[in-house]
Amino acid sequence: MVREGIYQTLMTGIETLRTESAYVARGIFVLRRGTFIGVGHLGGIYEGTYWVDPGGKMISFDGCVRFEPGTKLVTGTHVGPEGLTMPFKGKAPVPKPDTNFSIGFEGNDVTVEMKFVSPLPA
Repeated sequence: MVREGIYQTLMTGIETLRTESAYVARGIFVLRRGTFIGVGHLGGIYEGTYWVDPGGKMISFDGCVRFEPGTKLVTGTHVGPEGLTMPFKGKAPVPKPDTNFSIGFEGNDVTVEMKFVSPLPA
């Protein structure tokens, strides 16, 4: 079972962290009733769905992220003048209450550290 609530994330471009143009992105996500929504510190908007796989050890997710034109990405690149909307899918260990995983993004691996912050208000 996934603990619903507010999570903090740190996202790092693995290969590009060795360059001066890459950085660590921070975000806040809310997980509730099989859906998530989040915002990155530079304004990226994330939304999608999640479910626990049979066996209860892995969570699968399917979502989309939207970036405004010119946004710097963890890979060290910048979003073009049209902005960027990108679907993403992946799997991660079920947060208990924290988890770490990698996801592909623009042909690079991005590590994600996800830490539970707070349950949702009643």
